[in-house]
Amino acid sequence: MSSSIDFAQKFLAGAVKSFDLPIEDTQAFAKLSETYSEKNASIESAVMELAHGSCHDLTIGLADALSQEAVIAIVDDAGMPVHSGLYNSAAQLILDANGVHTIEAAVAFWSGITRQPCSARLMEVDELYGISGCDESSAEIALEDFSIIADFIQENFISVGQALSSGSSSPVASIPGGSKIPVIKVASLWHWGSLDASHKFERGTSYEGNLFSMSACPEAWQRISKFGGKKLHLKADSTTLLDLYSILDPMTSTAEALKQEITEWGIAQGLLEPRTIFSLSWYDDEMDGVQSYSYKTREDAEAEMEEGDDKTLSQACIQVGTSELLARHGFRPHDIIGVEFAIIEWAKEKFPEVISGVYWRDPHDPYNGVAPCAGLFPFEVSGLTAVDGFPDDEVALKGVSKVKWVEFGKTTLDPSAPEL
Repeated sequence: MSSSIDFAQKFLAGAVKSFDLPIEDTQAFAKLSETYSEKNASIESAVMELAHGSCHDLTIGLADALSQEAVIAIVDDAGMPVHSGLYNSAAQLILDANGVHTIEAAVAFWSGITRQPCSARLMEVDELYGISGCDESSAEIALEDFSIIADFIQENFISVGQALSSGSSSPVASIPGGSKIPVIKVASLWHWGSLDASHKFERGTSYEGNLFSMSACPEAWQRISKFGGKKLHLKADSTTLLDLYSILDPMTSTAEALKQEITEWGIAQGLLEPRTIFSLSWYDDEMDGVQSYSYKTREDAEAEMEEGDDKTLSQACIQVGTSELLARHGFRPHDIIGVEFAIIEWAKEKFPEVISGVYWRDPHDPYNGVAPCAGLFPFEVSGLTAVDGFPDDEVALKGVSKVKWVEFGKTTLDPSAPEL
């Protein structure tokens, strides 16, 4: 098996992490020109040619060899591909002659190269064939040249942990009982409104999906949701919750592995699928910031644009909830939800005895409609007590612990885990 195919298979299996920089911007690549040799010259030439000149040939060659029907294209404002690469949909990564990168990093890199806004688009290989004019011969040559790059990567990046995760392609947290997950403990939680679950979607879709809505800051949510005379109920015993944002915005390799594992699980369960999403962005004077809204089709997005307005249309391929996930959480067919709700379903299945729900660690800013909140898995509401008053948020939020990554057994918290 050639080095190019071997490396690409590892990439698709999820064993390759994203690179910090494109290969052409690394010190290892810069050192090639310090000492001339035929090998160094070949590596330099291969990277620059396949990254900038024959990128589509490489993409098509890899996709055909690995039976991939779709790839990622980086497209300009006119929708024409300026670059392309092999796509790992579960990890949301792209492989090209410059290494392995997140979709966002690739879009930013090519926006800089072309000096115009670019976006990512999922594209069928047959379509790329037609646009690029690639033939079987040029694809084979690209694969041969990429083998030189794959060897260079093995020698200069993987050995210092920049690319491949060690050993198996299985993520860190794939086996319940040996998993580290981010949790918080909350001393008290409040619920505004009815305890009757049948009323859940009377006012439309819910931020918490199909979970039972709770909050550690009832004062903020009274203001945000304008509950007025609604009833208030208290859950006074300590509650262990999964911290969603630690997974959604991973800051460590453990968090990245957990997000990848859950994404792969969601795809296997038919809850997530890659889809090109079209977004409108504009500057809102009242909010003093950029606002955006996403649509499932270009036609829907363009229908919201008016001549002369300052809205910008962009597109990106992301993992979104399937019709099954939408239905489970009470969303409409045209709504767009993502990995967040797959995480909820994953946590319900994997740790129903040790996690009571999930926590959204949003900023406490009720005047702008934002505050932390929680969602509990189905539980016995008889444990809630009706109350007339509540502490102010500053006091109530002191009952929320910091996030801790702890190891869970199948049904219990590992006694060696740090206290929360």
